[in-house]
Amino acid sequence: MARSRLMGVFALLAGLSFAPSGAATASCAAPTIEVPARIQAGTDVVVRGHQFVDGCDDTGGGTEGAFGCDHEDEPETVEPLEAIELRLRQGSREWSLGTTDAAASSKKLGRAEWTFVLPEDVRPGEASLETDYSQSEPIVIGR
Repeated sequence: MARSRLMGVFALLAGLSFAPSGAATASCAAPTIEVPARIQAGTDVVVRGHQFVDGCDDTGGGTEGAFGCDHEDEPETVEPLEAIELRLRQGSREWSLGTTDAAASSKKLGRAEWTFVLPEDVRPGEASLETDYSQSEPIVIGR
């Protein structure tokens, strides 16, 4: 009985040693926005975003990818997103704060920036900023 268990473990380990050994990494991050923790009403606010792109070249090209999968020699096309709307949510209310296109230059690819003044009818207290592509980020509206 002990010998059959030992043989089973040996078979499992032998099978693992023949598994493809490609590096399985996915380095493409989801879009994010950097927001100030507190925003004062009536002041100019700048929100910056990163990784606002469509596509993800996380394999780096080549003829054999992760886990032995074949893929194109060409890297995947990565394009900046366009018409990215930044919104403020507070309770059941929502305001559009602006729309921008992500940068297309190679050094700034996927970067976005919005500059705005808070709408006059926003109440002091908790709120959040978001886009269709990024997670909602909490903020506090000051007086």
